[in-house]
Amino acid sequence: MPHHSKVSLTNWDKIFNTEILELMASQQLTKARYTEFLEQEVLEPFSDVIVEFFSELSKNLLSQPDIRDFPEAISFAYWIRLSNLVTLKSAFLKNKHNRKAQGIALHYAPSNVDTVAFYSFVCSKLMGNKNIVRAPSNAGILFDYLLSSLKNVLEQKKFNKLKKSTLFLNFPKDPDINAFFGSFSDTRLLWGGDTAVQQLSQISAKPSTLDIKFPN
Repeated sequence: MPHHSKVSLTNWDKIFNTEILELMASQQLTKARYTEFLEQEVLEPFSDVIVEFFSELSKNLLSQPDIRDFPEAISFAYWIRLSNLVTLKSAFLKNKHNRKAQGIALHYAPSNVDTVAFYSFVCSKLMGNKNIVRAPSNAGILFDYLLSSLKNVLEQKKFNKLKKSTLFLNFPKDPDINAFFGSFSDTRLLWGGDTAVQQLSQISAKPSTLDIKFPN
């Protein structure tokens, strides 16, 4: 069993007896899936497979017959189209200053804007990170719409490594559970109101964890 600082065996057992839902699998997160996630390697920023994946996701979204019902989804799909990704990659390569993947990025998505979780995920994944996204408990129909396309594209065999290194979860605001995920995350991206972000930043994490805060 892997060791995680500040997480006792009792807490470990509590975590996997709690309803932590892996959204793309529509089932409770298992130890096997969690271990599989940890075993994945980070990738080089803007690696070909990442760029191809988001380009495919853009095409998948824009091909949906009902996407006109979701203007925010259209904007997101255009933002991750290949031409824009090439522009972003070019800008990164000119100013990269030896930047590389941090490792595991833990995203706390806000409850009032469904697309933020996906923009946050894209930015982190483009840098090659492995990602855990905590979905808001009251996520709306747009969140589900985007997640459905994300899941469909990740099912392609060529994106298997990306699928294994991506977790979209729903879990309670339990201090032990949040400390558990913080104990092995290298970066936490904290979105929300001022109070919510402050509370999240006070949750225990490993000493080297970098918190990136996006308060109101």
